[in-house]
Amino acid sequence: MLSIFQKHILILEKNNLNAPEVYDVMLSLRSQILNRKNDHFFGIAVTTRLPNLTNKENDVFKSDALNTYKRRLEYLEKWFDYENSPFKMFSCLKLSELPKLTDLLDLAKLINVHVNRDELYEELNLIKLLPNDILNNTDFTNSEKW
Repeated sequence: MLSIFQKHILILEKNNLNAPEVYDVMLSLRSQILNRKNDHFFGIAVTTRLPNLTNKENDVFKSDALNTYKRRLEYLEKWFDYENSPFKMFSCLKLSELPKLTDLLDLAKLINVHVNRDELYEELNLIKLLPNDILNNTDFTNSEKW
């Protein structure tokens, strides 16, 4: 469990991480914990040792582990608003897919930036002209793609 948090913390602490990527990192963290909880997956090392426990010990361990997952998820929900996070709105700038005009306008409103809607529409159409090998290239950071 700690390795999952550590991996995501290291990503969040990167010097070249930008706002559009934060939401995906946090979503990935929550998804990994939720998947483990839903699948009752406690790691391979633990899974191989569970048969060595008595039924009661096995049940107690699983209950404690599932409770730990639950508390981790509650912690994430408490400190990161997945539904209303500004980072969720910034994620439209990732260019992993073409942004929608409405998402860009919502983001501009959120950060209180006035934009000319007609010009924004034209600029958005320019992005559509970018070759897919640039948009889909994971070697480029979001900043480099823009």
